[in-house]
Amino acid sequence: MLKKFPKTVSKVPKAVVKAYLKRYPAKLRLSRFNKLKKYAWMQSMWVEIRDELFPEETSTTEESSIVVAKPVLLPPAAGVQLFNSPYGRYSCTQGNPLNCDNSVITEEEFESACSVCGFPKLLPVKSLIKGQLGTYRIEQHIGRRGIGFQYAATQLGVNQPVVIKEYLLPERYFNAEEITQRKQGFKSLAGFSLADGRIQDLRCLQPLEAIVDEIQPRCYLIMDERGGSATLNRYLSLGAFSPLQVRAILQMVLQSLEFLHGQKFRLPSGKIIDGLVHGNLSLDSLVLIGNWEPGADIESTDFFVYLCDLAIWEQLFQPLTVESKIQRGSQDLVALGYIAFYLLAGKVVTDSGQALDPKIENHWNCLDLDLKHFILRLMELEVPFENAEIARQELLRLPKVEFISSNFLPEEVKLLPPAKKKYSRLLILLMSVLGLGLIGGLVWLLFAKPQSSVAESNTPVPCCLNKIKAIPNGKFTYTASAKGIWEYVFQEEDLIRKSETLEERIQTAQPTLKLNYQPSKSREEAISKVDSGAADFAIVPLIEPLPNSLKSEIIAYDGLVPIVAFSYSQRDKGLPKKLKGKITLNQLEQLYSGNINYWDEIKGPTVPVELYAPQDKEAREIFTSRILNNQQTHWGDNLMNSQVRLLSEIPMMRAVIKDFEDRQTGGIGFSSISKIVGQCSVYPLALQKKGKSPVQPLIMDNGKPINPSLDLCDRKGSYYPNIELFKTGKYPLAYPIAVVYPRDNDRSPIGEKFAQILKTREGQRLLGKTGLVTGE
Repeated sequence: MLKKFPKTVSKVPKAVVKAYLKRYPAKLRLSRFNKLKKYAWMQSMWVEIRDELFPEETSTTEESSIVVAKPVLLPPAAGVQLFNSPYGRYSCTQGNPLNCDNSVITEEEFESACSVCGFPKLLPVKSLIKGQLGTYRIEQHIGRRGIGFQYAATQLGVNQPVVIKEYLLPERYFNAEEITQRKQGFKSLAGFSLADGRIQDLRCLQPLEAIVDEIQPRCYLIMDERGGSATLNRYLSLGAFSPLQVRAILQMVLQSLEFLHGQKFRLPSGKIIDGLVHGNLSLDSLVLIGNWEPGADIESTDFFVYLCDLAIWEQLFQPLTVESKIQRGSQDLVALGYIAFYLLAGKVVTDSGQALDPKIENHWNCLDLDLKHFILRLMELEVPFENAEIARQELLRLPKVEFISSNFLPEEVKLLPPAKKKYSRLLILLMSVLGLGLIGGLVWLLFAKPQSSVAESNTPVPCCLNKIKAIPNGKFTYTASAKGIWEYVFQEEDLIRKSETLEERIQTAQPTLKLNYQPSKSREEAISKVDSGAADFAIVPLIEPLPNSLKSEIIAYDGLVPIVAFSYSQRDKGLPKKLKGKITLNQLEQLYSGNINYWDEIKGPTVPVELYAPQDKEAREIFTSRILNNQQTHWGDNLMNSQVRLLSEIPMMRAVIKDFEDRQTGGIGFSSISKIVGQCSVYPLALQKKGKSPVQPLIMDNGKPINPSLDLCDRKGSYYPNIELFKTGKYPLAYPIAVVYPRDNDRSPIGEKFAQILKTREGQRLLGKTGLVTGE
């Protein structure tokens, strides 16, 4: 005969139900529980939790529609407004048409609006939505987020799962002219990219495309699968977050806000804006991706928080007529403070239905006083932070918390002392499986309806060059800068294997691929050729925004590094040691502007300066743009008080070494890092921005940056570029290398196919062998 479950197992379902119901004010709990009581196994639980959750005698058959006289108004950061519908002009029988069961269209129905209140209904399953990037088929409704419906869908042709967010412009709030204006605004504003063309993960869910319904008052935002991930509002229903978890979330969101507020972005309309304010930050506009559970040790969890639903397009669909306010970064910080406050509390209202107020001491659930005062500063209830960057730095300086208090777990799910009674291993295993199944079903039952989490896409990367199929027939022209980095990488022998070029290796793997290389005088000319149709695609560094008619696919990264002579035996006399292994961007500008003639002017040795630059025009253009601020520069000619000698990389390195050993001169040059990695006779100086720490692009096997005290020749093969510094753009002279091709579907997709070849695991490994920075 089977024995009873241990208490620790049997109490968990009850704890989950209680955590779910406690989220709601007492007057709404009964209606929520009535919906659950149709399941037989919930009947016995009613007796156990009735006295605690329902202190007043109430009939179990009471109807669920309860009128509350005074609505609870919460700050926007709560992500919800209890009892209030944003569409009050529609008399929905369930209070809010966004949550109404009547909004579903059955196969027999054809009406696009509710027959009771007139609010637009959900899109039926198998509906098709056509956009510029493809056609999408609705598979199922997965809930709502913010002010829109969400659907799981499939992009036809490529069979790619996506998530669609539908926005409505109901006629009782928007007239025909307003609908037209907001649709136009949606296409112009929904989405953004870095103005300099870099692809960087800001932890902000970016739409794949924005689509306007030409007939109905509806708009659609197409996102990848992450768009269906659960919001913090959903996770809040499972219980309070621990202080360590809240710290981690604050760190991630502040870092994203720092990027948003401080970078230049290009909107779909082509307009460049200096900084973006989220403007709609709430529990509903932050999604959690990864593994998380209430009260878990932060070291054992692996999750990321992504921003979504920015006000720049979300506010176009707000039904309430409110005066538009100027968006400021400080508003994002205040909202983030309230979000952290709610996460610590595990709810947004008290058990009696009162809105949580950070000014009321007993509304706080935080033993971490340093974190509490930090949150109060975010909310501007104490001395406010000037910006997100300063707030993040202050967060990092907070004293560390060494443990997570069990006070942040519901009482019923705290571990009980080990039972004295012993159970067989088989029985324990059986009970564990049954318990997990019960808990999983319970959690799905309670939380599946509002929104279902869609797993993050893990599309496998093809292994080999020859695994990319459907190469277009014909001979295609591509271009790159003459003597630039791609010409070197693609056509230089011995980089990947002796007497073999990368071009030859790809041709062997893809014999039907017919390419004709036509060099261009500059990066700009290469891009112009693609835009005009003179070339099918180009491979260039992305350092400026592309025209709207072109797309890009990053295949690797590169960067410029300043180099000086290095000799381990004479390291105490050399420039690397005297300069402490670094140089500031301003010092580099002053050197190449001819304003510094002797190294002791910047705390170096008392030797004259000798300047070098590569013959690679592409590298010089990037250096001119990033360091010399596009000053008119005549390379190789007299430049103010100095002369810059143009040499290819190997002769340049030899000249720098000869200056040090024979001429008592301090030579300095610069080159692509792809051409100097492994050259131990020169030292790449770390770059330092004003007010920032130096950034050294090369790291050792142990993850630490190289320094002038190391014998680099003795350590060949044990140091390499730090991929994260290049991918994130933290290294000041880093830039992506990309395949640029037209957006026009009427032109050949050869550029996109070529990028797919280079992004295979074999392609990335070969690009890494040439010196470019990749993940392989």
